[in-house]
Amino acid sequence: MQPDDLVLAVNGKDVNGLADFYRKIWGMGNAGVDIPLTILRGTRVRDITVRSADRHQFLTIRSKKVL
Repeated sequence: MQPDDLVLAVNGKDVNGLADFYRKIWGMGNAGVDIPLTILRGTRVRDITVRSADRHQFLTIRSKKVL
């Protein structure tokens, strides 16, 4: 995905707002599943696939080990 991409659909189902987007993503399964998206990039509609991730794991600050 790139800045300014607009998500039109998740797994072929139209997205109607941010809450609906997240519900559709979460409904696809646990973190690590492939999510088919239809996006609008500029004037072109494209189908892409992204892999979902666990947001808690992604946002966790990992401490650096001190030697």
